[in-house]
Amino acid sequence: MLNVKRIISIISEKGFNCSSIEKSLGFGNGAIRRWSTSSPSVDKLYKLSNFLNIPICALLTDEFSNREELTPDETEWLELYRKLDPLKRLEHRLELRGYIKANEENKIKVGEMTS
Repeated sequence: MLNVKRIISIISEKGFNCSSIEKSLGFGNGAIRRWSTSSPSVDKLYKLSNFLNIPICALLTDEFSNREELTPDETEWLELYRKLDPLKRLEHRLELRGYIKANEENKIKVGEMTS
């Protein structure tokens, strides 16, 4: 069986709680805590690892130590992000991804013009 206490700890470290994640991912209420008695599907573990932005092996093993130090600016972004409700987090994450993609595409166009 999975170490559900450790998974819940990772969830908390990431600024979430089980019920908000279960709701966001379409899991049943209490699903994550029930993993201590019944194994989840690979699909659910995959969804959770993507949501938490961690490798799936971090949910399956006791090794989740590839944490790096955050800069003060990154810490501020994370603190602001954690204050948002889950729906707003998703909304802003998608906006930021769109902004980054547009910025990268613009850099390519500028690079092509200077070549």
